[in-house]
Amino acid sequence: MLNLNLEGKVAIVTGASRGLGLEITSQLAKSGCSVIACYHEQLTEAAKTLTETHSSIRYHPLDVTSEEKVSQLISTCHLYYGTIDILINNAGTAKDSPIALMHTAAWNKVIDVCLKGPFLMTRSVARIMIPHRKGAIVNVGSLASYLGRKGQANYAAAKAGLSALTRIAAAEFGKYNIRVNTLIPNFMHTDMTSCFSKVDIEKRKSENVLRAFGDISDMATWAILLASDLSCNVSGQEFHIHSRVRES
Repeated sequence: MLNLNLEGKVAIVTGASRGLGLEITSQLAKSGCSVIACYHEQLTEAAKTLTETHSSIRYHPLDVTSEEKVSQLISTCHLYYGTIDILINNAGTAKDSPIALMHTAAWNKVIDVCLKGPFLMTRSVARIMIPHRKGAIVNVGSLASYLGRKGQANYAAAKAGLSALTRIAAAEFGKYNIRVNTLIPNFMHTDMTSCFSKVDIEKRKSENVLRAFGDISDMATWAILLASDLSCNVSGQEFHIHSRVRES
């Protein structure tokens, strides 16, 4: 992990109780951040353990698709901390199905979580960041928006929209010294990929230039790098990270 000193900064991370979000939360705390870590349903045991290790992490339940709940959380955080410096839009969900068989509810659910959610979070946080004239937003995208994989019309469309949201937000917020970038990680071993068969895994590896699943720690470090002052001149960009799992 890079030695990124984020002492005194305040960060919000969605989808923070497992996988990449959990690792991002951990690394932010180790770098000196106060972290508001958001989860949707049950708090995982790993997240509970993390809060015992780092007093600077506070977990909050949040439905990112609810305008009212997002607004309430952001207002509460601003009132308590006085500022919000970093937003990591990581929450996501997948409900794969061929287009001809896809239920409207499955389409709406994925679009709401993966695109509407980041919009609501970005809008609310921007209203805090703009008066302070500083901030960094990192959206976690997906290779699905480029690969055109069958059965992922809803997920791919949402993530492609997220990349567009990044570019437009960067253009609108740049004059306020607010940076917005997209991180597109390599496929990683997470809950969302746990259902992959060996054939699926090998196919995903073959689509990566390093022929491997990504290292989740490296992916999290890239997210934090984009949120840090080391990336102070970078905005409106997409970063495809092809990290390689380390040999044990």
